[in-house]
Amino acid sequence: MLHTRSERRLNLLDHGCGSGVLGMSLAAMQAVDGFCEDISVILYDYECPARRLIQRAICKYAPTLASHVEFVWVEEGPESVKKRGDFHLIISNEVMEHIPNPLYEVRWLRGMCFFGTYLHMSVFFDSSDGHDPQHLDEHHIYRNQNTWCDHVTEIGFALEFIDKNNVVKGWRAV
Repeated sequence: MLHTRSERRLNLLDHGCGSGVLGMSLAAMQAVDGFCEDISVILYDYECPARRLIQRAICKYAPTLASHVEFVWVEEGPESVKKRGDFHLIISNEVMEHIPNPLYEVRWLRGMCFFGTYLHMSVFFDSSDGHDPQHLDEHHIYRNQNTWCDHVTEIGFALEFIDKNNVVKGWRAV
């Protein structure tokens, strides 16, 4: 999707952005290379001091980048993201295994998609020893990748990309 220059504004959501590296990298591509007419990147995650520090640093030291990036905190509620419009690209990289109801979250993301929106969603519901304290135990039902994929397909995404390690990563809103 992002390999050729687009003449339109692209709206991107980095869902569970962590430090915001992926979303900010895409915004930086616009700032440096101008790969699209305009870009808006929403970085969405829980508020914490480290993310606030990143937000202040971007505003102070990279104002061009800051003009394309907005931090939205989970604590503001899901409507705070939805009111910003639909998205052309959603990144949700290793997020679902950390939240209580991942299928509800996928439905919420689907509600903010255009037809054809690309969802980069990499999940890892099983730590090999089963002891990752950040993964919720109730997600054991999704350790079978086919079960997870069936649910995501039912929600309205078509599987589009599996990496060389057989990890599902790419979906298209249908």
